[in-house]
Amino acid sequence: MTLPELVEEILSYDVGEVIASPLSLKLISVYSQLYLNGRQPRWCGECQKKYYYQLKKDGMKKAEHAEKAKNRTCQPAWNGLKFIPQLAKHFNSALITDDEAIKLLNEGHLQESNFVKLPDG
Repeated sequence: MTLPELVEEILSYDVGEVIASPLSLKLISVYSQLYLNGRQPRWCGECQKKYYYQLKKDGMKKAEHAEKAKNRTCQPAWNGLKFIPQLAKHFNSALITDDEAIKLLNEGHLQESNFVKLPDG
C-alpha cells in the first residue's frame, strides 16, 4: 500500500476510531515516515490526536511528495539535509524530487556536482 493510500485510509475514519483501533499503528508509522524522517513518535492518545490532525492538514500533500521522491531518477551526492541560504530552506537527500532538483539546477542553487546522477529532463 502506498503512502497516499495509507493516509486516505486513516483519514476515512474519525480520530477516535483511529486511536481505538489497529489503525493507530498505521497512524504512528505514517506520521514517523512523513514528519519525523523515520524517528520514533510518541504513543500517547493526545499525541496521536495531534498526528491525526496534522495528517488531515497536509498529510496527503506530503505523502504524494514522498511517492514522487521514491520514483525519482536523480541521485544527490549529499546525505541528509542540504541548506540553501538563498531560499532559507533545507532539502533532504532522501526526499528531493526530480522536479525540485531540475528547478534548483536551473535557478543556480545547485550544481551538477551536487548529484551522482542528474535528474531526467
